[in-house]
Amino acid sequence: MIILMDTCGGHLRFDELYASFGFRKPRHRRAKDETAPMKDQNHLNAFNQAVTAAKGRHQQAVRDAHEEFNTAISKADRERDDLYKAASEAWDTVKSNPNHPEHDEPWVALEQAKAQTNHGPAHRALDAALRLADQNYHAELAELGRTHGVSVR
Repeated sequence: MIILMDTCGGHLRFDELYASFGFRKPRHRRAKDETAPMKDQNHLNAFNQAVTAAKGRHQQAVRDAHEEFNTAISKADRERDDLYKAASEAWDTVKSNPNHPEHDEPWVALEQAKAQTNHGPAHRALDAALRLADQNYHAELAELGRTHGVSVR
């Protein structure tokens, strides 16, 4: 019990002080059993595990798509580097002789080889793969929601 002194020298119990401000005495609540599963907890655990598995498949599909994208970009860059190297070597053989009958052709090939690599097809393939992965993931989530009776947005 807590006893407080009021300004007049009298003693007030905590309960009296609490009540003097218009508050009710707090009720003691029963201790909850923290280890008992909540209602429908087993149902939610199965749903959460299925969602986790679906998310894992989605993330793997995204990783695979990026891996294919990086491979395609590397391949395109290597091909462009090889083309540039061949055009540069062809130009080096004729550039010192302006009267050479094929003088202009290697120059044009070298200028074309200097252009940036076209990564458009790789970007479009990545976009398509990511959209497919997202579509499959959302379809799987919708099916899981119907199966487990859970609303999924």
